[in-house]
Order: sequence, then structure tokens, then C-alpha cells
Amino acid sequence: MRHIINSSELEKRLKKLVQKQNEIEEKYRVSNQRFWTIMFVDVSSSAKKIWELGKKESDRILTAYQKTIRSVLEKHSACFIEPGGGPQIVCCFEDPEICLLSAQSILHIMKQDDLGLPKGIHLIPAIGIHQGYVNFHDGIIHQSNTNNITKRIQTEAPSGYIFVSREIVESLSDNPQFSFQLVGEFSLKNISELQEIYEVKFRILADMDGFSVQNGALPSSDELIPTGVRESHRWIVLYIDVCESTKKFWEYGDREASRLIAEYQKLCHSTFQKYGCAYVKSCEGDQIIAAFESGDANSAVISAIQIMKDLFRRNINVRESKQIHASIGLHLGEVILDGDSPVVTNDMRVGKAIQEFAESEEILLSKAVSTRLESQILKYIHPLGYVELPYISDLHEIDCLNWVHIQLRQSFLHLSNRRPGNSGKYLY
Repeated sequence: MRHIINSSELEKRLKKLVQKQNEIEEKYRVSNQRFWTIMFVDVSSSAKKIWELGKKESDRILTAYQKTIRSVLEKHSACFIEPGGGPQIVCCFEDPEICLLSAQSILHIMKQDDLGLPKGIHLIPAIGIHQGYVNFHDGIIHQSNTNNITKRIQTEAPSGYIFVSREIVESLSDNPQFSFQLVGEFSLKNISELQEIYEVKFRILADMDGFSVQNGALPSSDELIPTGVRESHRWIVLYIDVCESTKKFWEYGDREASRLIAEYQKLCHSTFQKYGCAYVKSCEGDQIIAAFESGDANSAVISAIQIMKDLFRRNINVRESKQIHASIGLHLGEVILDGDSPVVTNDMRVGKAIQEFAESEEILLSKAVSTRLESQILKYIHPLGYVELPYISDLHEIDCLNWVHIQLRQSFLHLSNRRPGNSGKYLY
């Protein structure tokens, strides 16, 4: 006899289901999340002239910038500062008030310290701040809605401005040190709901006493090395990133989206290891950097093809909302490691820009990588010509790999010039 569920029983079941789901979310929140104020500091929009000074000078300037800003953050007791280099710094605070005062200190110090730049050139941060639950485990922050919104807010801020979310305004509305001016409601990329963004106005200057920054000449090269010994390599660097991951986090929430990203990261890391990469690391959000020996272009490209094919096979077996699509960029050049952390070089910037130029499910390569490929792979290359890449002053010759039509036969696996026994350096 068929059991008929009445409305009262159905309501009870639904309540239990909701309660169970809330318990799962709370358990995840306790073990994997922190309620923090997160800040993105980025000088990309004011750094174009820096790149034109040449690789050596631009690297030195950005390292000095990183050292200066990190000193401010440490002085203000940031609870987390993301490792790395380049034009962006990501950090977290437990107290939103201290975060805003830290942001004010950053702008103040960057106005006072010219980092030894030529006359007329300035490096001015644009800052975005938001408050919410941040995915934090294994000693690093992982992608979350809070991270995504903060980055989008930062990209809306002009150089020299501090933009914050409505959550920051609500948290500090009674604090006499700050006032907030509504900039407007913004439709942020891959975030379905309009977000109110405010500019911070400081009523009382933060106390700068007790913090001194050396003005004038840049620190010596020895002073710029924060940990260990820097290693310089000439590698093929591969950047891979998930397309529209912000949208997924917004729609599914941090726990479910984090599970999807973890699945994708496991696939990528195991594939790079299989094909003998020299270095691999998951970075901000869902970005992964892998590096191969300069004579190992075939393995680098085959690993990219393998990942694209595995993602394609996975995507046809799950509903559209659970699919993961990625874009890949490859370039040959200098990769510097400071201990286990990559230091952003000009060549790495180019590699990342190539990846950002790539569309979903596209593999793009610089000509420096393409010319090192065996003929069996080279015939699937389609030249795009010289293109203008984001935040890169010079034009670069880029090729597109038609990976869909490549069948990964066993013979491809022996095309590599990889040295026997190269097991690589794997970081998660």
C-alpha cells in the first residue's frame, strides 16, 4: 500500500532538511571560515610607466612597494597578509576600524615615499575593503564571496581612493573617525545583485607617529629579500584560471563552490605532476601557476590539453550549473621563487596577461613557447598575430592551440625533452 505524505508530515521533513543543511553550513563555517575585514591594495592602474622602465627597475620598484606596504600592515597587526609580489597585496583584519586606518596609512606613506621613482612618475594604490566570511584554512585564504566582492570594489576605485562596501559602513557608522559618501550602486562582474559602494572620508587623521619609512633611494638588493634565498629559473610558466568563478560562488555559497574549486585544483595538480612540472602552486582564488623546464614545452602543452579534455568530459556529465570552465596561458621567461612563493616578474606578468586574454576553454601560447613544440603538436597551432595584452606595454605575438582536435596518443607522451627523474616541486 502506497504511503501518502500529508502536508503536516511534509512540513516536518522540510524543517528537518533545512535544519540539517544549516548544521552542515555552521560546521563548515566554524572549521573553515573567519569573519574578517579583507582589503585589496593594487597599483596596477598607476604602474604602466613603471613597466616602461625595464624589467630590472620595475621588479626592484615593486619589491620596494611590497616591503613598504607590508610594513604598514604588520604595524597595524593584520591577521593575515597573503604571500607574493607584484602590484597587488591582499590582507585581512579582525577589526574593520584598524583596517581603514591601515588603508589611510598606506595612502599617506605612498604620497611621502616616492620609492626612488623618476620625476613625474607615481605609484598610487587603489584600495577596496569589505567585511564578511573569508575561507581560511591550511594557513591561506581561499576564494569566497567576500574575496570576490572586495576585489570588484577595488577595481572600481580610482588610484588614491579607498572604496568600501555597505557592510563596512554599517559596521562603522557610529565611529567619529570616518564618514562615508555613497559613490553609487554598481553591477559588479558575475555578481547578480547590485552592490552599494562608498568612498571613505577620514575626519581625524590616523596617528602616524612611531612609524618611519626611509625616503629617497630604494633599499639594496639584499634588503629586498624577505626570506631565504631567491632562485631564478628560465621556465615555461602556465597560468590556469576558472572562468566566472565569482558567479559560482555568488550562486552556490562558499561551501559548495569551494568543493567545486577543490575538485578542479586536485585535477590540475595531479595532471601537472603526471607530466613532470618543475613547480606548481595554487594562488589567489582559483588561479594555479605551473612551471616546466624550458626544454619541456611539449609536456607543458600536453598537460594543458589533458586538463581541458578532462574538464570537458566532466562537464558533459553534470548539469550546467555545476560545470567548470577554464582558460590557460603559457609563456617562456624568468620565474623567481622566494622560498616557496613566486615573486612576480615581467615574464610572469606576460603569462598571466595571456591567460586573461584567453576566452573560456581556450589555450593561448606566446610565440616563444610555440616555436619549441614538436611538429605533431605544432600543426594544431593557429596564429593570432601581435596582440595588446592587459597591463602590458609591449605587443606580444600569440598563438591559439586547437586542442579539441588533438588526440593524446601514447607517442605524444615521449616527445618531451624532460630530464629523467625530474619529479618536480609540488606545492598546494
